[in-house]
Amino acid sequence: MIEQTRTRMTAAEFFELPETNTPTELLEGELIVSPAPIPKHQRKSRQFTVYLTSIIPHGEIFASPIDVYFDEENVAQPDILWVAEGGKCVITEKRLEGAPDLVIEIFSPGTTRQDKITKFKLYERHGVREYWMVDPIEQYVE
Repeated sequence: MIEQTRTRMTAAEFFELPETNTPTELLEGELIVSPAPIPKHQRKSRQFTVYLTSIIPHGEIFASPIDVYFDEENVAQPDILWVAEGGKCVITEKRLEGAPDLVIEIFSPGTTRQDKITKFKLYERHGVREYWMVDPIEQYVE
C-alpha cells in the first residue's frame, strides 16, 4: 500500500507549488504528500483546538494546513500549533517562520514513525518548546 509520495526539492521550490489542502510537507529535503486524515484524527484535532483556545489567553493557535518554514530543507505542516506573543515564530503574509511554542502532531496511519522520529528531531533541533504526539486510536498523548 502506497501511503505517501516523496520527491527531493528545496524550500524555494516547495513554495512555488500550487496551493493545496492536501497534507504536503518538506522534511529533510523530501516532498511528502499524504492522504487526508482519518475521521478520528480530525475529531482529535478539533477537540485540541477548542481546548487550547479556551486555556491560552494570548498568542495565536493555528490548525493544519499551514506552512512552518524551518530551513531550506524543512517546511512542516503541524496538525495544531501555538505561536506565543513575543516568541521565536514569526507570522508572515504567506507562512509561519521559525519554531512555534507548541506543536501537536496527531498520528495517522502511516505517519507515526515520521511524527515520532523525523519530526521530533526537527522540532527539537529548531527549538520548539513543547511537542505533543497524540495517538487517536490508542488514545494517549506523549
